[in-house]
Amino acid sequence: MKGYGESNQKGFDWHTFWTVLLVITFVGIVANVFNRSMTFRRVLSPGAGRVWRSQRKSVTAAIIQRVNRHITTNPATIEEVREILRDLLDIIVLHVRDHRGSFRDDRPEVFGSLLLERSTDLIVVARDSFSHSSRYKREIPATYPKATMLCGRAMERRKVLSVGVLTQAYPEGPMNKPYQSILAIPLFGAKRDTPYGALSIDCSRPYFFESFVPGQVENDLENSLQPYAHLITLALETLVSTDPSEVVVKLVPVQAPSPSNGGQP
Repeated sequence: MKGYGESNQKGFDWHTFWTVLLVITFVGIVANVFNRSMTFRRVLSPGAGRVWRSQRKSVTAAIIQRVNRHITTNPATIEEVREILRDLLDIIVLHVRDHRGSFRDDRPEVFGSLLLERSTDLIVVARDSFSHSSRYKREIPATYPKATMLCGRAMERRKVLSVGVLTQAYPEGPMNKPYQSILAIPLFGAKRDTPYGALSIDCSRPYFFESFVPGQVENDLENSLQPYAHLITLALETLVSTDPSEVVVKLVPVQAPSPSNGGQP
């Protein structure tokens, strides 16, 4: 600023000052937009999150070790099988949350349930820990008509199916469910070509499993969740029975009452 206004000295170059200031401001705006877009992309892009990868690996290894111990030396009780199934569903929940960028621990958004077929019904035989919490208390066991379930449709078509908004897909169902979108993955036994059950992965956010590329998220999740699905099948067939109907009898010894309001699990 020295010499500003004096005729014998060069004045302050305001043009350069404002040019530099505008460039700095523009760069800051671009950087901010880029950071926000990358965050938005991370949330929407499948396979982006890896927050709980190490935890999933260690817990999965521990479960495999438990299953192996029960196979070789110490036969598992039904209660121990239920604990293994719940732990596997917990891993699946973390995997899906990682996959879709759902990292908020103060408000769990993803839930997992294991359903097995019995006659014309599907019975929920296991749920993840969040579903067991006092906040949700989702019923186990619970029996639902297979024909009214997304899992039933997935089993019939032998492919992964999803629903973006539950109340729109099933307007006749209850409106008080803690989730809006569902991903249903049929389960196949080691020697069976026909599904005997399904994984139901639910989210409290609508369109949680949707993608800009039709079918992409379902395919990505199906492929990434297959090891866990096979591990569930392995646990059931080696620790309980290779006969699916016998598995249901042992895990649900008493007929579970059908919920009066019908709908999804």
